[in-house]
Amino acid sequence: MARKKKKEAKEVEEEYEFVPPEFDEKDFLQKDLLSTRAVMITAIFGLVLAICGFLLSSIDMVLGWIPLLAGLVSLRYIFKLVNVPDHVFEKKSALVGNYLMLALLFLGLWIVMLNPPISDHSPPSVTDVDVWYYDDIGNLTQASVDSDGRLIVTSVGEGDLNITARVVDNGGVQRVEMWRNWTTTWSGENSVLMDLDDADGHQWDAKFDPLSDFGNETSGTITYFLQFIAYDEGGNVEVTGLFILRVSL
Repeated sequence: MARKKKKEAKEVEEEYEFVPPEFDEKDFLQKDLLSTRAVMITAIFGLVLAICGFLLSSIDMVLGWIPLLAGLVSLRYIFKLVNVPDHVFEKKSALVGNYLMLALLFLGLWIVMLNPPISDHSPPSVTDVDVWYYDDIGNLTQASVDSDGRLIVTSVGEGDLNITARVVDNGGVQRVEMWRNWTTTWSGENSVLMDLDDADGHQWDAKFDPLSDFGNETSGTITYFLQFIAYDEGGNVEVTGLFILRVSL
């Protein structure tokens, strides 16, 4: 009995025949062409949005994001305007892929246009401010830094103080200035604007003789407040905070 059932099941299995679905070549090619059109429209739209974002960034960097947001909202309607019907995106992944492509293309082109050689929107960076001087026995000495971050020069001798700063920019540094304000117990407040010299393309320095500020005084301390202003070739300006320098005879 078992053999008979097994034999009948085998016969039923052998009678099954797979019939593949009918392949509509025309419909397949049409969807493929429409998908390609959608990708091309997304690429062109992303380029246009990136240019708009770049132009708006010259007003305010935040405004540069507006074209991307507007593009993500309107992309579906753009497809309808260029006769790309919704049935092309039967799979959600296809539509999501176009949105992702639009966003990445916009960001990539926008960032490239915001940087040299096309444009420059970043101010220079001023770091590593240091002071070198000759002490009262003629040794070249580096200023120390106290617990409050102030630069300390003690027993200053004859010769100039050499103030150095590292100034870098993604385009090119045009010039660097330094405001030198100081206060003494005998002459009140004073202020001088100095131009720094480009030493090697990144290090800028300025020199001045502190003894001339002491005048006829043979002892005492002068507190200088140093502020650097760096200009790059793109018209961006960086104004640093105050650096405190204390010079004692």
